[in-house]
Amino acid sequence: NVVGKTYEEAYTTLTNQELLVDKQLQRSDNIPIGVVISTDPPAGQQVGAKTTITVFVSAGKEQILMPDLTGLTEQEATLAITEAKLFLGTITQDNSATVPQNMVVSSDPAANTSVPAGSTVNLVISNGLVMVPNVVNLDRIDAVSQLSSVSVGYTVQTQVEPSCTGTEGTTVIAQSIPSGLQPQKQTIVLTLQCVNN
Repeated sequence: NVVGKTYEEAYTTLTNQELLVDKQLQRSDNIPIGVVISTDPPAGQQVGAKTTITVFVSAGKEQILMPDLTGLTEQEATLAITEAKLFLGTITQDNSATVPQNMVVSSDPAANTSVPAGSTVNLVISNGLVMVPNVVNLDRIDAVSQLSSVSVGYTVQTQVEPSCTGTEGTTVIAQSIPSGLQPQKQTIVLTLQCVNN
């Protein structure tokens, strides 16, 4: 009886008995890869020398291509996970400059990777917010760069204070949206210092 042995052990055992071996792979959820599941004919049967014994070897769990859940709602993602023979794990919320609120930002395992059937999938859902930096006292170029970065994604407009009779400076003295967590996809107006007023 070679059931439960590795294929290498089974092969050695059977060929030492002057038997021929035909290896066949079978999916199994609970038997480790490379371990013998069963034989045909089964153990204990009398067979002649040079008889071919079919050895069924575990190929491990069925592998599933992880679906791309990005941009789906929680409900849509849950359905896609279930249909792919996977299970929903934890759901956490995170900031996103581009993915709308309550939509999937990312999954673990990542999209288009090969995972065993029955794996747990954890989701990150967008809270529709971004962390806006404080750009007051920064140079206009630095301020615009920070606010239009991938993590914030704001549209930036600049103005000079209305009472200014001089020229527009380059230092930011006010921002229309305060720093901290703010809704994504906003237009922020930066007020620049007035020079030679």
